[in-house]
Amino acid sequence: MKLKKLLQKTPKQQQGFSLIETIIASLIFAAVLAIASLAFKFFVTNSTKTSISDEILNETAMMINFRNAIKGTEHYFLPLKRQQLLGAKLFFHGTEHSFTGITTHSLGFPSQPTQYRVFVQTNKDNQKALLYCEYNMKESYPLLTRSDNCSFTATIADSIDAVSIRYFGYDSVNDLFGIKRSSDKDKKRWKTDWNGEIAKILPQFIQLKIEYQQKTASYKPEQIWFRISDADPVHLAESNQSNG
Repeated sequence: MKLKKLLQKTPKQQQGFSLIETIIASLIFAAVLAIASLAFKFFVTNSTKTSISDEILNETAMMINFRNAIKGTEHYFLPLKRQQLLGAKLFFHGTEHSFTGITTHSLGFPSQPTQYRVFVQTNKDNQKALLYCEYNMKESYPLLTRSDNCSFTATIADSIDAVSIRYFGYDSVNDLFGIKRSSDKDKKRWKTDWNGEIAKILPQFIQLKIEYQQKTASYKPEQIWFRISDADPVHLAESNQSNG
């Protein structure tokens, strides 16, 4: 009799889940899947933000270094023996696409005055980058035009399309001291080139406008400003004597 009752109950126990149980299980599974998806998305987003934040901090720190180096641009006075052969010349030259000078705030050679150069370089894949480079003046004499490799190189901006550079200041040292100024056009102004040998004075500001090959992150600079602390040309003779 007991065996018969057990056999009668078995089919009822094997009927499976009801429709309500299936719906509840599906809802629970969907909720778990949604939570897992949100957690994964949150993790990926935060990881990306952390990576971008680190990149921004690194680029900001490097830009501060670039500003300090270019801000430290000074008149370069030849030693007296060389000056007798070459004449005293201010070492700075800027064009619409590059400029070079002497800095006392070198990134690669902090204990000595150093020639630096800012220019656009194109690699074999036709990718352009705006570079900052320095030359070891203990190994090579500073030259306004040179194609040799830099002793120290850092990237200001990469994946660029073009760079235009402007310079702001007096046209010459005579304008600075009001020796020959006769009209408003002789006052400070913007120029697309700067010949230090002729002007005998440094520009006060340098502006770089950067065009990128494609849309970039919002923190990528499209304009960069550098301010140069004026060196006093009056001290030229004193510096020549001390270097002689």
